Amino acid sequence: MMRSTIAALGVAVVLAASAAPIAAQQSPARLGVFGGVTYPRGSDFSDIAKRGWNAGVLISLGAPPFPLSFRIDGQWHQIDGKTITLPDVGSRRTDYRIIDGTANFEWTLGAPRASNLYLIAGAGVYKLRGKSHLTPGNVLGGVAETETAEATKFGWNAGAGLRLNAIGHGLFIEARYHAVRHGHDVDVTGSSKSLHFIPIEIGFTL
Repeated sequence: MMRSTIAALGVAVVLAASAAPIAAQQSPARLGVFGGVTYPRGSDFSDIAKRGWNAGVLISLGAPPFPLSFRIDGQWHQIDGKTITLPDVGSRRTDYRIIDGTANFEWTLGAPRASNLYLIAGAGVYKLRGKSHLTPGNVLGGVAETETAEATKFGWNAGAGLRLNAIGHGLFIEARYHAVRHGHDVDVTGSSKSLHFIPIEIGFTL
């Protein structure tokens, strides 16, 4: 009889914990880390750059029952360039490093539960570095050169994600579109167009 009672109490505790609102299990302030793959977008970028990688940290502030929260991100993107051959000139390649700091609003869709979709959007500052490698090929008298250009630009981002909540922490999968004004100033394209890329990442919050 005692064993049955203890077992019943154990089951009741587990069921009560699982039925408790997810919101009550989360702290208003959360720290997190994330990382993944960065894809160049737009023909003016994807034609000259390869898929890269990214890693970052975040601070999220918000009361879980309320769908709107505030999030600050810091992220590092490393993107290698494609080698472009130019007739009678040689070849060139620009490797990119992008370090961004963004402030974002995050909107959770639906009531807090074990998993939630969310929307995220914001703006920030992007520290860009383009390292361009110039190879003359068979050009008479040509020499190989490496040029580095740096610039700080403003930009915006928007995207969506899926958050999987657990007791005290959560896992998320997210994709965001970034547009950096005049981002091509750091490469050898001669363009001052905006730079566009999409990082897809997996992250973890505490």
